[in-house]
Amino acid sequence: LQMPALPTSCTSACPSMEEAADQLALAITAADSQTSEQAAQDLFALLCTHRDAFQCAVDSGTACELITSTAVGELLGSLDCFCTVCTDFPLIYSSLDGFTALLQTGTDTAMTDLYTSMCPQITSMKCVTENSECS
Repeated sequence: LQMPALPTSCTSACPSMEEAADQLALAITAADSQTSEQAAQDLFALLCTHRDAFQCAVDSGTACELITSTAVGELLGSLDCFCTVCTDFPLIYSSLDGFTALLQTGTDTAMTDLYTSMCPQITSMKCVTENSECS
């Protein structure tokens, strides 16, 4: 998977977005060979490291739509949540696919596995539900 080049309107509005987008492209490529947990942790670390650039992309309106209209763009509204308030959020995020798959099987074993995998996330989930930055 290769990201297209950022439009000039985006790099003009947010010069630091060019480096952030390059790093994002590398992270997306690396995710293919990583566990979902590691890929999520790397993605969130990247978003937090380049927080100002990604916030500029959000604030720039349509100039950086290439970034803000993606699945990554959906996360950008929660930078305060996972970069500052609930820093364990990547662990929850990386577990969501597994939770969904376990729920869909509907077996007793799947439910036991679901609870076993969710229990370590309770504190992180509580943080997300109790903080307005995460809504």
